[in-house]
Amino acid sequence: DDFIEAAAALQQQQQQHNGNLVVLPMDLSRVPVEQANRVIRALKEGGRLERSSFMNLLQHTYNVCKQDQTLVELYRFDKVVVVGDLHGSLMSLHNVLELIGDLSCSNSSSSQNKAVVFNGDFVDRGNSSLEVLCTLLLLKLAYPQQVFLLRGNHEDILVASAYGFQDEMMKKYGYMWNGISSFFCSLPICAVTDNAVILHGGVPSKEFSLDDIQAVTKEDRCEMRSLVSPRTKVGMMLQGILWSDPSTRSGIHEND
Repeated sequence: DDFIEAAAALQQQQQQHNGNLVVLPMDLSRVPVEQANRVIRALKEGGRLERSSFMNLLQHTYNVCKQDQTLVELYRFDKVVVVGDLHGSLMSLHNVLELIGDLSCSNSSSSQNKAVVFNGDFVDRGNSSLEVLCTLLLLKLAYPQQVFLLRGNHEDILVASAYGFQDEMMKKYGYMWNGISSFFCSLPICAVTDNAVILHGGVPSKEFSLDDIQAVTKEDRCEMRSLVSPRTKVGMMLQGILWSDPSTRSGIHEND
């Protein structure tokens, strides 16, 4: 198995200035859970994906995420865990994963059927945005029907270029911003369970309906590389969803 061989070779990789380089196989259409976890542990211990491996991982995950509906329906799950802003904190991510436990047992008829929603803002501010992103990409490929990555306002080509992620990428890999941008806009916007609506920001207007999100096609959302200054009605709605903040005042009003 190419993935097993690649993971087993981690200890033999040449020591580089920026850590042990991890090389993944070209075919990531099926990523076994055990081997994904092994690579995730290597990243936690200071390893870094080789540049072409990261680009390949990003492309494969893009292909998976763009197949998710803009409104992800999670009614079939007994339990849904929602993870908020990680902002480049690899330690926080691993603490969360430890609390979540093993998702593999969700396949057992004797255990609870569980999904995990990472609710945007994976990058920026922290100094390990790349490692956080790589870990989430591996989790998505290992558990494509249980792990869901929603877009936050920092999964935006303009925002992430201003708040640290682009600088981190340039330092660690050089320029590959087009691939990052394509991945960001492939992400779903909302998830819904039997008793909750999961949005990164909040409700954009009094007239808002879940049908409005459901009407946004995969193709439409994949064209929205930035929602900082949207020019369309759909773009303005998505901007409101991603940028809305909680308030102590009742009702819906402009952000302060």
